[in-house]
Amino acid sequence: MRIIPFLADARLGTLSRTGVQGIHSPDGNPSSIFPFTTGGVLSHGFFRQSRLTFDFDAMKLVTEGC
Repeated sequence: MRIIPFLADARLGTLSRTGVQGIHSPDGNPSSIFPFTTGGVLSHGFFRQSRLTFDFDAMKLVTEGC
């Protein structure tokens, strides 16, 4: 499978980051175990300077960033 690295600006709610590393795979879906299709993924570096909480009672993703 061919992998093409890239940098992207990304935002999730009020949390935004610039220059987040990611990969694009034009020859296939690297996340094929899931019931949806992706063209690529962003790295965990998006959350590196923040806190991420999964609130399963309220079904929310809560982020606190610097």
